[in-house]
Amino acid sequence: MKMLTQTDGQRYIGFSLSFCVKDILLGEVKAEEVIYIYSACRPTSATDVEEIIQRYSETYWRQFTKEQISSVLTALEDRIGWSNYQMMQTSMCIGTGVWVAVP
Repeated sequence: MKMLTQTDGQRYIGFSLSFCVKDILLGEVKAEEVIYIYSACRPTSATDVEEIIQRYSETYWRQFTKEQISSVLTALEDRIGWSNYQMMQTSMCIGTGVWVAVP
């Protein structure tokens, strides 16, 4: 899904948990290059996060193991905004890409 030309040292802000995590799992973006990911998901507990993992594992992340997915989410845990549905709805169209490059 990544629609940017990657350069060394580039950092990114993402606007889709499903597509951004998939790009990281595919090696198109490195977890350490991610500043933040805004997500429209709204988990309120660890169980909710597990349900998101389960649901996305059946679609977006189906080619990856739960261990791989959990590893990426753990690496990003303090850089995921889980409750930004309003912002996502009004200001972002992921059809044009899910990453914004930050110098």
